[in-house]
Amino acid sequence: MADEMDLLAVTGYPLGAVSPFGLLIPTRILIDHSVLAEQEVSIGSGQRYLTVILRTADLLRALRSVETGAFTHGAEQDDAG
Repeated sequence: MADEMDLLAVTGYPLGAVSPFGLLIPTRILIDHSVLAEQEVSIGSGQRYLTVILRTADLLRALRSVETGAFTHGAEQDDAG
């Protein structure tokens, strides 16, 4: 796992504010299957303590290229999407 300085260097966002949008360099975006089960999600906005809430389908449509899989502890499935 990246430390706070590495996170800022790679994403341009401080810890607690990382957004999948507006990244400084092309970055692999992973979404756990459990997130896809929700109607709405809360994601980092790029500013600490401020989130963006949107429909999961809208998030996937906006991101276009993500990898989905079982990334959380105890997850059973693994799927690239």
